[in-house]
Amino acid sequence: MNTNDFIFTDKPNGISTHRSDPGQLGWCEYLSQKHNKKYFVAHRLDKTTSGTLVFGANPDAADQLRQLFEARQIKKRYLFLTDRNSQSDQFEVHGEITQSKKVFDFSPGPSKSSHTLFKRIKRNAYAELWEAVPLTGKTHQIRLHAQSIGLPILGDTLYGGSPFSQICLHSESLELPGLEPFKSAPPIFFERLGLLNDPILISLLSSLDSTQRVFQFLKSENNKMALRGATWTDKNTLWVLDILGPYLWVHAFSDSAASPDQLNRLLFISQLLGRPLALQLRPNRGKNLFSDIVWMGGPPPTQNSWTITENSVNYLLKSQQGASYGLFLDQKANRLRVQQASQNKTVLNLFCYTAGFSLNAAKAGAQLITNVDISKTYLEWGKENFLLNHFSLENTQWFKVDSIEFLKKLSLKPPQTKGSMVNRYDIIICDPPTFARTEKGVFRLEKDLEMLLNLCQKALAPRGELYFSCNLEAQDILELHKKIIKNLPFHTVLPLPSDLDYELSHSQHGQSKMFLIKPKTTDL
Repeated sequence: MNTNDFIFTDKPNGISTHRSDPGQLGWCEYLSQKHNKKYFVAHRLDKTTSGTLVFGANPDAADQLRQLFEARQIKKRYLFLTDRNSQSDQFEVHGEITQSKKVFDFSPGPSKSSHTLFKRIKRNAYAELWEAVPLTGKTHQIRLHAQSIGLPILGDTLYGGSPFSQICLHSESLELPGLEPFKSAPPIFFERLGLLNDPILISLLSSLDSTQRVFQFLKSENNKMALRGATWTDKNTLWVLDILGPYLWVHAFSDSAASPDQLNRLLFISQLLGRPLALQLRPNRGKNLFSDIVWMGGPPPTQNSWTITENSVNYLLKSQQGASYGLFLDQKANRLRVQQASQNKTVLNLFCYTAGFSLNAAKAGAQLITNVDISKTYLEWGKENFLLNHFSLENTQWFKVDSIEFLKKLSLKPPQTKGSMVNRYDIIICDPPTFARTEKGVFRLEKDLEMLLNLCQKALAPRGELYFSCNLEAQDILELHKKIIKNLPFHTVLPLPSDLDYELSHSQHGQSKMFLIKPKTTDL
């Protein structure tokens, strides 16, 4: 067999094998997009199952895989957890699996149309770890067969399992004829069963496990990667864990200090991932901008600053600058989009913060980059980021001014003629706060959204693109989408998904609603 015809992958829990929702990528589509090569589905794992999965690199290879699966020539091995006590350490299960609409049922019997071998690996007071070797490949086969022997999979409530943060089923190995087995290590709590005594920790570990399977952030060559790691709730406190290269950062949205159990949980994560961890208390639902930071699991960065790398761009992060360390992770996918679109373009970055979008425009070779922010501190930080990347400041402008006032003055100027000063831009990035006090009064996005959109539209070149995002909690993305379309009826408004680390961490907190807005005359 030609190994170039196949791609062996390690699918995370929480994503379907292929697209099941128009608004979400499946694992196959995600890998195809990432590698810029189309892959083809030959078999599937449930959304809630992690581990080994193989795709065809072309239609013929996918057909070959399907034939091998049907001929039972591909060996598979699964691991699962159950909280039930077994009376034997081995079982052989076979019989008929039938389907009525979307409901599957299993009837034990002499038929071996569905056939699985089970072997207990280990047990403790909380759970048992089992091996399942399916000799056939029916839908939900292992889950149904495990239920039939009184060992339903932990978390599989559809088939009698106890409620849990996930269905604890993992595809451990896959072997094609003549090739070495492709193996995938299970989540850590499959190995260390004592961790199951802490469901909150398991939820956190499960999220981190999925992020690692996608991004491989624990590999030494990825030690400068920045990702949303996990979000979880404990005692009415929302916890957000960010992976920032060699450091971890945890936001605790609470008015009270962390308990000893919560601190021990964070220390365990710090030691497990081998990174010092900064805990920042964010009272008043995160609206208080300044709060103390406590480091654990190792020393803080030298001079309270360090760098991370994202899409070949470096960013300077700082740990003593208020509520944020200098980068909004939810904008990672948008920053890459701007990098891909900015070559030879004029770019206006409003509310520019530390100039992350501008760095990506510079990376692409933008003609002119205009940065606008009311904070001198952030503008200087942005210039530091340019120098960190050895990007010239020659084709940049930096304005310490309110972005609304900047747009208003720009709107009074006539569209530029050839060779005149730029006052209409090919690309505008607008990521406003939901609330801000300015010299002219109070800005509230919910009230001032229409004005802001119209000002941005006036500042666009005839075929310009507006990247607009916000954290407006009062409206979901569908409501906001409709409102933008209503205010800009002659434009195409496209919702933009965030990167997969946000989807896998189930994070909505701190995640912007993102849109690409273009005149309808623009080719899509």
